[in-house]
Amino acid sequence: MSACSSTREVVVGEHIRTTQRRHKIKRSEYLVTGSIPVVDQSQEFIAGYIDDEERAYEGPLPVIVFGDHTCTLKYVDFPFAVGADGTQLIQPTEDFDIRYLYYSLHNLGLEHFGYQRHFKYLKEKRIPWHPLEEQRKIAAILSTYDDLIENNTRRIRILEEMAQIIYREWFVNLRFPGHENVKMVESELGMIPEWWEVGTLNELARIVSGFAFSSKEYLVNGKYSIVTIRNIQDGVFMPDCNSRVDRVPPNMPEHCRLHTGDILLSLTGNVGRTCLFYGEQHLLNQRVAKILPREGIGESFVYFTFRQDSLRRRLEMISTGVAQQNLSPINAGNLELILPPKQLLTDFCRTFDVFVEHILLLSLHTANLQRTRDLLLPTLISGEIDVENLDIDTGEAQA
Repeated sequence: MSACSSTREVVVGEHIRTTQRRHKIKRSEYLVTGSIPVVDQSQEFIAGYIDDEERAYEGPLPVIVFGDHTCTLKYVDFPFAVGADGTQLIQPTEDFDIRYLYYSLHNLGLEHFGYQRHFKYLKEKRIPWHPLEEQRKIAAILSTYDDLIENNTRRIRILEEMAQIIYREWFVNLRFPGHENVKMVESELGMIPEWWEVGTLNELARIVSGFAFSSKEYLVNGKYSIVTIRNIQDGVFMPDCNSRVDRVPPNMPEHCRLHTGDILLSLTGNVGRTCLFYGEQHLLNQRVAKILPREGIGESFVYFTFRQDSLRRRLEMISTGVAQQNLSPINAGNLELILPPKQLLTDFCRTFDVFVEHILLLSLHTANLQRTRDLLLPTLISGEIDVENLDIDTGEAQA
């Protein structure tokens, strides 16, 4: 189907305006939880939180947040605070629907020139313009996928939170089933329940780093994707990989071949981030580790242990480096903690191994939705798929 006759290309800079903000939140001020989410130019949609509502963004919503240094694009339609420098807040002119503009900018594939400002390049780009009603139909189709993706993300978050609540209650606050009848005894780490032991992370799991691939082997369209620290967020695996290779190096350890359900840990930069991997034909870079549960230790117990904020802070404390943190798998494995009896681990895993399986299924479903949306995106934006005569609810009030 050819492009619509009503489609023409326009210069981005002539159809957008930037919104000023009074407050910019420094990363050092971010909280783990809070009443106001912070949106910045990082890969995470929500980078942190603050509690000071007077420092929230006061401009019109929705708004498009563009990362000047990172080229990230975020469509924000809820109250938030603006993170630090490097963010541009974009609104369209009256002849553009803001959701359509957001998807059109996503479709540009803006070239990244390292840590410099990219907004000037964005403004020079050209995007297709359609009549407003067609823009809204295109945006409605694409946002349907994003709504399903967000629903899956919300369900994953709820599953994680439920498991974390039980984990903290049993293994941090020590209010496990039957705790009232268990005597507390002294240990090197203070008072612990009788029959519990002081051990190390290494007794729960092996932490093994990935392979040192040569950048000379990287290809644009290789058979295997290389997982790096860019793919590891807190509890979220980011499937897009910039580095690929065509073959598995003969000296690469077998554990560097990834399989759905593997637990990954970032060793460089934002050390201590942990997520569940899903996908096929992925290999592990040396700056990321795989966490291999010991025999008899359930995957869900190991995963939620590493997802604890307190453990991540301890991993950060033993990391080295000034410009960039680096975590040694050996030092991480030597961290001391209290280990519960095997029966309590079994009781926990009987429920929460299923949670992990469900999180992985939702993650795989989300990845399929994202792929479908990304295939549709260029054909809809270009007008190759004509939406003019499609009966689509755009959510706009009829006159």
